[in-house]
Amino acid sequence: MLLALIGVLVAYALLAVVLGLIPLNRDFVPADHGVKIFVTTNGMHADLVLPVQSDVIDWRTEYPTPLFPHVDEHAGYIAIGWGSRAFYLNTESWADLSAQTAAEALSGVGRSAMHIEYQPPPKPGADAIALNLSTDQYRELVTYIREHAIRDSAAHPVVIAGRHYNKHDAFFEAGGTYSALTTCNEWTRRALNRAGVRVPAWAPLDTALFYHLR
Repeated sequence: MLLALIGVLVAYALLAVVLGLIPLNRDFVPADHGVKIFVTTNGMHADLVLPVQSDVIDWRTEYPTPLFPHVDEHAGYIAIGWGSRAFYLNTESWADLSAQTAAEALSGVGRSAMHIEYQPPPKPGADAIALNLSTDQYRELVTYIREHAIRDSAAHPVVIAGRHYNKHDAFFEAGGTYSALTTCNEWTRRALNRAGVRVPAWAPLDTALFYHLR
C-alpha cells in the first residue's frame, strides 16, 4: 500500500513537471492597449486580480460591495480565486489545515467556492505578474469566471454569509469540483488559457504557471 502511494505521488510529480514545461498559446503577445490584469500568488495559490471597472464589466454588479464588511472606495482591483469550499472556509492559515479538510479537497468529493477581495493594484514582482489583454481576450476571461458562479433565481452569485478573512473579502458558492487534478492553480491556468495567454498544459501548482507567465 505504501509503495503504491509513493508510486502515485511520483507519477503525479513527473506529470506535473512534463506538462508544466509544455506551452500553450506560445504565440501570445500582450496587447499594446487594452485591459491590465495581474496574476498573483501567495506561494501556493494563484489569483486573478482584475480592474473593478472596464468596458467589459463592472465587477460590482456581480459582487456588490454591501456584501463585504468594508470596501475601500479607492480599491481599483478585485482579486478572484477558486478552490475547495472546505479548504477556503476552514483553513484561514496553514496551522488550521486538518487531514480531513485536505482529504476532502484532494479527493474531489467536496464543493467549491470563489474567494473575492477588493484591493489596490498589486505591485509587479515575483509574486505578481502584470498582463495586458485585448478587450476580446479579457471578455473571454470574464466569461470563464462568470460561468463558475452558482447563481440564485435572480441570476446573482450566491454569497456564503458571514464568512470572511478580512474586511475587504467575501466567499461565494461556485461550480466545478476541486481535486488533485483540478486545483485552484489549474482553474486559474484554464481561465488564462481561455483568454489566449501563454500557459502550461497543466498547472496543479503555481510554479509552472508563473514560469510561463514570466
